[in-house]
Amino acid sequence: MVGQELNAVVEEKVKRARKGVSKSKTGCFTCRVRHIKCDETRPSCIRCTETGRQCDYLNPALAVPPPPKPAKKLLSLSNQQTSPSTSSNSDSAKTVVMPPRLRLYPRILPQLHPEEIQNFDYFQNVCAKDFAGYFQGSLWEKLVLRTAYEEPCIRHAVVALGSLHRAQMYPADIRNNISAPDSSMRYYRKAILTLNQRLESCSMSWELAILSSLIFLAHELLLGHDVVAFMHLKSGFRMLKAIRDRFTQYSADGKIVATNPSACALSGNLHDLVNAFARLDVQAATFERAYKPNNFRTATLPDRFTSVLQARDALNSILAAMYSLLQQNRELIKKTLPYIPLPAKTAIEVEQIKMPLNRWSDLFSLFSKQNQVSPKQQMSIDILVIQHMAAWIHISTFFNHDQLSYDFYYSSFEQIVDLAQKVSSIDDDNKISRSRFSLDVGLIQPLLYVATHCRDPSLRRQAIKIMDGLGREGLYEGPSSAAVAKWVVKMEEDGMEHGFVREGKRFHGELATVFDNIKRTFQVTGTRRNCDGVWEHVNGHATWEVHSI
Repeated sequence: MVGQELNAVVEEKVKRARKGVSKSKTGCFTCRVRHIKCDETRPSCIRCTETGRQCDYLNPALAVPPPPKPAKKLLSLSNQQTSPSTSSNSDSAKTVVMPPRLRLYPRILPQLHPEEIQNFDYFQNVCAKDFAGYFQGSLWEKLVLRTAYEEPCIRHAVVALGSLHRAQMYPADIRNNISAPDSSMRYYRKAILTLNQRLESCSMSWELAILSSLIFLAHELLLGHDVVAFMHLKSGFRMLKAIRDRFTQYSADGKIVATNPSACALSGNLHDLVNAFARLDVQAATFERAYKPNNFRTATLPDRFTSVLQARDALNSILAAMYSLLQQNRELIKKTLPYIPLPAKTAIEVEQIKMPLNRWSDLFSLFSKQNQVSPKQQMSIDILVIQHMAAWIHISTFFNHDQLSYDFYYSSFEQIVDLAQKVSSIDDDNKISRSRFSLDVGLIQPLLYVATHCRDPSLRRQAIKIMDGLGREGLYEGPSSAAVAKWVVKMEEDGMEHGFVREGKRFHGELATVFDNIKRTFQVTGTRRNCDGVWEHVNGHATWEVHSI
């Protein structure tokens, strides 16, 4: 009955169609649906921009390939919001992720082959949204895509990233298994070559070089090349510092005394890039023991928060200052509380971290109460609360002599795990938790902190279970982080009585961990003080499994 009605509607439209008039095939889809003349301004036409509509030039909907039944082909356009991620293991479910060829690619994407266009389309419709992470910022969906349409080097880079991501997320696809890895590296090398030619042929574009470093970093992380990813991270910071020094004057003690007004011209796109690298800086400080935080942004707080993204950036600036302080005092001999007071200078520096953390909590609580938020925003709020609580425990216990002090924070650990379970459950409902790839800190790093510092057997295992079901968040991968935590639990709980981990079994300080993401193995070293008060190093190694999506 429905099919007959649909056919009747189609036939009626055919009868009413005017003859002799060719329809425009170059305007955006939104204008064509509205039956108005599109001005064809890219990346977003003026007619859509002025009326507040979403122009499909930058973000065309992902048309899902329908089953090979003629009767259903007419219905495929109404199913554009179907998620590319699926829990089905059937072959037909896997084909859902194969994006269609762009209709207007000769005009929109010049000089790209059909295979490249397909990978670009996949990046645009899948990766850009996924990479934005829990906070849905504008970096990937706006800045990267807009630049990809304008700059060949960025275009080749996102084609490489789309090809690699598609192959890793959906390995059952035969075409991906055969060609994607080699194709991805070919596009990647082409992006680097094109970037070098671009920078040699004209005056250097700082934003282009920094943005390229960020995309290359993401590509290396997807490949599991952490060392090379760190190289791109450091390269990006060198360029950011060069820009800052170019427009800033410093006093003898290193304080900023004047800023060149010309720097205001860099405040747009560069602001997003600075924040992206600043967040990676904090990640690296927790991931690599030898890494020295750049502390690129000054820890400042506004009078009130106007958005979740503003609160995130403010918290990240505090965390950058915190990890910079902790890295300078990582020697175990400096951890003397509560038996011996900290040096006056160190005590003041600790309070200078705690005060803005407290202030941030007050401002964020006020923001949460005064604003109605969507479920997506609530998930972002929960993640920021998790990160704040973990940071508070960290700065409050870092200088303590004994690991038993962490037992007093059981309720905080429990709240972190409960909120993480809430967020991950939403991800599970959307079928995106395992496939998520983002450069931002989300749940993994705080959960790893809980699993290795909370000695309650049940709670730390809950944290490990959640971690094991997550994807990759920047430098942290869910299953590998869970494997490290399992090793810590095994070592610490060996010989445990009545559910209590003795002080002599508990690890102190940071773990020294080296991952081999290709072989899925890691080597780890932990340090603990035995019952005689002697420090001992415990070495271990293990593997982790690759979970199917």
